[in-house]
Amino acid sequence: MQNAPYIDAGKATPSSIAEGSTHWPYLGLSIICTIGLVISLQLFLTAQQYEHTRTNSQFLEAAKDRVTLLQQEIDASLYEVKSLGAFYRASDDINRRQFRAFVQPFLDHNPAIQALEWIPLITDASRQQHELDGRQSGMPQYQITQRQAQGAMVRAHVRAEYFPVFYLEPLAGNETAVGFDLASSATRLITLQQARQSGEMMATARITLVQEVGKQQGFLVFLPVFQAAQDTASSLQLRGFALGVFRIGDILTESVSYLDPLGINISLFDDSAPPEQRFLAHYPPQGSAHSEDSHWLSQQPMHYSESFTVAGRQWRVISTPSQEYLANGRSLGPWLALSISLLLTFSLSGYLYLNLQRVRQGQAYTRRLLHSKESLQQEVQVRLLAEQELRNSNGELKSAHVQLKSQQQQLVHAEKLASVGQLAAGVAHEINNPTGFVMGNLEILRDYKHSIQEIFKAYAHMEQHILASTDPIIKQALLRVDEVKAEQDLAYILPDMDDLLKDSIDGTLRIQKIVQDLKSFSRVDDSDKKSVDLNEDVIETALRLVWNELKYKCSLHKELKPLPAFECFPGELSQVIMNLLTNASDAIDDRGEISIVSERLDTHICIKVCDDGCGIDEAHLLKLFDPFFTTKGIGKGTGLGLSISQGIIKKHGGNLTVSSQLEEGTCFTIMLPLSDTR
Repeated sequence: MQNAPYIDAGKATPSSIAEGSTHWPYLGLSIICTIGLVISLQLFLTAQQYEHTRTNSQFLEAAKDRVTLLQQEIDASLYEVKSLGAFYRASDDINRRQFRAFVQPFLDHNPAIQALEWIPLITDASRQQHELDGRQSGMPQYQITQRQAQGAMVRAHVRAEYFPVFYLEPLAGNETAVGFDLASSATRLITLQQARQSGEMMATARITLVQEVGKQQGFLVFLPVFQAAQDTASSLQLRGFALGVFRIGDILTESVSYLDPLGINISLFDDSAPPEQRFLAHYPPQGSAHSEDSHWLSQQPMHYSESFTVAGRQWRVISTPSQEYLANGRSLGPWLALSISLLLTFSLSGYLYLNLQRVRQGQAYTRRLLHSKESLQQEVQVRLLAEQELRNSNGELKSAHVQLKSQQQQLVHAEKLASVGQLAAGVAHEINNPTGFVMGNLEILRDYKHSIQEIFKAYAHMEQHILASTDPIIKQALLRVDEVKAEQDLAYILPDMDDLLKDSIDGTLRIQKIVQDLKSFSRVDDSDKKSVDLNEDVIETALRLVWNELKYKCSLHKELKPLPAFECFPGELSQVIMNLLTNASDAIDDRGEISIVSERLDTHICIKVCDDGCGIDEAHLLKLFDPFFTTKGIGKGTGLGLSISQGIIKKHGGNLTVSSQLEEGTCFTIMLPLSDTR
């Protein structure tokens, strides 16, 4: 305390040294502020790059989804032409009414179809008879026609073969196309001949549909239909063509119509066509002029392009984001990061500056504190006495706190016990839903496995024909298939799938058993009555749940006769059957047989569960349905199963009776009145 005046007056004190070097702390403050600004800018650029990458990733995923849907929509449209071709291959004589009835469902559900047509091959020798048949079939003015350069329809010129439009749906609006010879059009004839030579479905380049009031393009799909030639059984003769006329814009719109409008532009091109005719359609229809330029679209920094084959032609889809999509992808994140970063930088700089000021002020405060030390020591003595009193009071508070905490734990424990039932019900519900999904999927997978085996059988039959071929390339391909089978160990995988599926289904059934136990505990199975088949929904269900407990010591004999629908609580009746089956199993010491029989007896349904076990003493039969009565050993039964079962049967208006003889077996009989049925 006596040195304080000397410290205030000295020139070599820390305070005087700090005053002589104040510029160094402020220089460090400037460096920290500069570093913070650089970090803020870098964080802003990084956030912008991450946002751009995220937007591009989302766009690519959405664009791929749209291309997949477009391919599926095109395949579905082409499949309708294939169906029409199959219809003609399966039938020799098809009239106009039958044609209309067959194609009408396709026209109803697919708005992209302009028309479905049947184009027969007519030779010049059979032309007159063909035209006569057409007039007699309901078209009085029918004849084979062609279009003049001026656009008028005239009688077709004489040529060796004609391919007229004979059947066409819808007819309304397309009347002028009936009888038109497709061989008279050079563009259609080229595609027609390609399909004829290859035997495959072929599509034309884009065409302008006469009936189309908008600007969208269309295309034709030819599917040749062959039949066995009359002169030889080994050759095929062209019968005609199944023809589909489609609107490209409607196909594109239909494929993405039920997706969220994410602002993605889709342009469709035909790479097999000349450059000036490659553009097919754009979605949305009100696109910019650049949507028809595939080169411009491919140069965009964010785009997705994919090619696929459509009936012999190479189509390509190019997707680009709209300005609205890009705007929605932008956020305030980068600017927010920059603002926060700058705010932290300036806050830190201000904080350091204030600290520098406080250091200088602190030196002055230190002097004052030294003078106050003595008075504070005296005050500390006073407070020590008060602190001792506080310690004594604190001890009493701790004792009260321990007692209060003990009471609180008891209340929490009681509350937990009260919510166990509700928790069990929730767990049972949450487990039951995914277990149902897994069980359904495993059953479907087992069906799929049978389908795969049938496919491999067909492949094996095909391999026998390939072995008879003299083509070395085909044989080499077959050898490669055999190598792949050996490498993948196909002979082991297919049989092993049965074991895997069986184990998985058994495991799922065990989970369902746990769910049923939880439901029984929490009583969540109480519901309204249902009209069910007792054989399938009650007896078979109970057998599935307890079979794992029966199969090791019992053989099961079932005789389930057809029963009328019965209105009941199926879960409760299943519990009764399970109790009876479990008791029957317990009555068998080593190996035995359990039989279950169901039948209708006039106004009642009778269900019997019998065993050839040890039987029940006559003295015990009168007490058998009393609560807590049991003949089992300690720890093996509660004595409530049969009492509960009898209560459930009486609840349904029925009776549960028992007959038994020692060392011969026991038989429980359930009689349920049909008066409760609907």
